[in-house]
Amino acid sequence: MNSDDYVEQVQKLTAPTMDMHRALISLSEKAAELDRCNQRVDACTDSSLIAILKAARATEKKNIAMLVEWMRRHDPDLDHALRAALFKAGPIAEEE
Repeated sequence: MNSDDYVEQVQKLTAPTMDMHRALISLSEKAAELDRCNQRVDACTDSSLIAILKAARATEKKNIAMLVEWMRRHDPDLDHALRAALFKAGPIAEEE
């Protein structure tokens, strides 16, 4: 991993922080790829290519879910936030 990806000196970072950074960078990359897949599926006119692009998009969604799950398992505060916010009925945003 390129040290330019870090905002702090790598020597000062713990292994868990560096692993979380890797997961977050990967999540960012997968989200960008999902966006590209969505746009390509919308714009494409060939049905066989659309099927291929949809399969690629499904893979990106699965990868995003696995990364979020890994992060949840390694960050108790994120685990708490996800449990409070996900799979609930009603408004997504909490009232202040």
